Amino acid sequence: MMRALLIERFKLVLHHETRELPGYALVKGRRRLKLRENEGSENSSVVMIDGRREMRSMNMAALAQFTSLMLRRPVVDATGLAGHYDFALDMSREESGKDSAPSIFTVIAGLGLKLDPRKMSLDVIVIEDGSKTPTENQGETSRGCNGVCIIQPGRVGMAATSVKHRAGLVRGCVGDF
Repeated sequence: MMRALLIERFKLVLHHETRELPGYALVKGRRRLKLRENEGSENSSVVMIDGRREMRSMNMAALAQFTSLMLRRPVVDATGLAGHYDFALDMSREESGKDSAPSIFTVIAGLGLKLDPRKMSLDVIVIEDGSKTPTENQGETSRGCNGVCIIQPGRVGMAATSVKHRAGLVRGCVGDF
């Protein structure tokens, strides 16, 4: 619905293509895994307990998606772990008890996992042309596209997308494309 509305109002001309883009693979690290298998519920949840994030019944694909939002880069699950797990993510200064917050790489390594940088073939939407002004709001101006823009669509449930324009990388939340 959002896609059709944007195409109609901004007279967008677009197509899909596959491109090699940087991302990460969530893999098992060298350390022992610090994940407790959850055999009760399959409903994932994040609970704050005493200022600490407790991830409950989370599978590795959901952790990869969460990490992707933090890094603003695609992250795929390559752990081979099929179950649901309980674990804590200590990501803030208050949670770690230090002057600075740990990076997401440090937090993931603390679980016995690793973020491995990789080039990935991803489906992207290329906007070839579009109007600067939407059809129904002729009085308003918006930043249009006078060249090729690349929108990297998020996975289902992700709102963050990356828009690459000739002027540089612009980040925004435009919903799933």
